[in-house]
Amino acid sequence: MIFYTWSPKIAAPAIFLFRFRRHTKDVLLFPSCYLFALPTMNQPFASAHQDILDAKPQDEAAKTRMLEECKDRAKRAIQAQVWPDAIALYKKALECTSDANQQSILHSNLSLAQGKMNRWEDALHSAQSAVDLDATYVKGWWRLGQAQVSVGKAGDAVITLQKALSLDPTNKALIKELEKVQKQASEAPQQVVSTTVKSVTKTTTTTSTAKSLSKASSTVSSTSEPMEVDVDEEGNFTKSDHVKGYKIVNGKKTSYFHNELSEDAKKLIGDIAPQKLETVPFEDTSTKEAGKSAWNKAGTWEEKDVSAWGQESLRESLQATTFQHSEGLATVTSATVSGHASVATVRGKKRLIYEWSIVVHWSFMDCRGKLEFPDVDGTCMVGEPYDATGFTVSTGTRTSLVEDNIYRGGLRNALHKSIDNWVRHFQEKY
Repeated sequence: MIFYTWSPKIAAPAIFLFRFRRHTKDVLLFPSCYLFALPTMNQPFASAHQDILDAKPQDEAAKTRMLEECKDRAKRAIQAQVWPDAIALYKKALECTSDANQQSILHSNLSLAQGKMNRWEDALHSAQSAVDLDATYVKGWWRLGQAQVSVGKAGDAVITLQKALSLDPTNKALIKELEKVQKQASEAPQQVVSTTVKSVTKTTTTTSTAKSLSKASSTVSSTSEPMEVDVDEEGNFTKSDHVKGYKIVNGKKTSYFHNELSEDAKKLIGDIAPQKLETVPFEDTSTKEAGKSAWNKAGTWEEKDVSAWGQESLRESLQATTFQHSEGLATVTSATVSGHASVATVRGKKRLIYEWSIVVHWSFMDCRGKLEFPDVDGTCMVGEPYDATGFTVSTGTRTSLVEDNIYRGGLRNALHKSIDNWVRHFQEKY
């Protein structure tokens, strides 16, 4: 830490720095005046989220509010690709909950942010924590496999992704990822040998080239005479001379960086003299076409909240979802949607923002139960499966038939399509 002082006794404000080193520690001398500290290069500036990172909630209600705030800010940081903020916020969120399912999701998201910063060892540790807390969390196994590949453990990644695929056999994205990693694992030894041979060849070539250059240099030094520069009648250097110093061109002294262009080069480049720009009057465009209000002509930022419409339309789409099986019809008896949705206009470009947490109550044969989708937002691509947790059977017996047609496929796949259809409807409407 470096300390700076300001002396009020001097007419002009001045800053003095007194510092010397002793035993590798900074010893600071300062007079009796105002004193403050600034961070050095090794100390980061305060985060924009320091208000909640330093907060210490005491009761459960405060921890719940803090958890939701951290999750909301962290997701916005991920959308903006501000990975250090996302990491700090997810770590803070982990301090605010003891629920295993919540912690598993948070560790998985933390692994994602750490991987984006190429901190793959940390990402591996976070993903491992996610699957340790919830062994049925498919995305946690996926994150673990990605981290293992990045640290050079392709063989372990194959086993990890096979475990994830056993939990979700119909996941097409997982199947593609597993095939890619299996190919990497089989080609890894060959790639290492090829790289080694290439580097050895390159080193040999460089060594021989260096020797030849050294030999040529010594020959020139011993045989050449001091070089003389030829000058024409007007005292200008000829075009073939490439020496340091000043030149006289058109009666003016220039640096040796001056490059005299040939006539062909001048024609090719054209006129490069500065041109005066004509002032173009501002033409007001239609605010409806630009997607912004009349007061927001610059189009910097405008956001419209559509959460009420989004909750109602998504709930209707989910409650209309069914799946027909030979043993009976699987239906959605009720659906709860919480979260928010908005339409933002940023510099004339429209952005659709949504973040939902969905709880679906289902019915199949003589069984009743619940299925949760905790993270449905803009980071999920249309056509890819959504993470499902909290699968429970409250009435009836939990059999493999129920799991296969409610949790692993069947009704769950139908719910994925209903969510995708709502996203497309959102894009078409706004």
